[in-house]
Amino acid sequence: MEIVFRCKEPAGSLKEAVQEKLGHLARFLDGLETAEVRFLEDPSRIPAEREVCEVTLSGHGHHVRARCCGPDHAVALDLVVDKLAHQLTKLKGRLQRRSHPRHGGQVTAGTSWLW
Repeated sequence: MEIVFRCKEPAGSLKEAVQEKLGHLARFLDGLETAEVRFLEDPSRIPAEREVCEVTLSGHGHHVRARCCGPDHAVALDLVVDKLAHQLTKLKGRLQRRSHPRHGGQVTAGTSWLW
């Protein structure tokens, strides 16, 4: 997965953490091609939620985006990774139900069942 930073390049340890954590997200869904990462500082927020991390994952026509705030960039990154993992799990479930309609719990009209 290609990781693109849409801000000033982060420090070495934070950059390695981003690569490691976003690399783990690739196991949820095949075909994730790019990840855009932005670290911002929002002065209008309280100090405990001032650092913002936004991540957008794209690939195979799917775009998954998450944004979280925290006291520092590392905490915000952890929160974003948790959100993205949840969203990718839901997306994978939807894609599996679409390709396997009988396993999704819904039976469409016109389907004949042999008992």
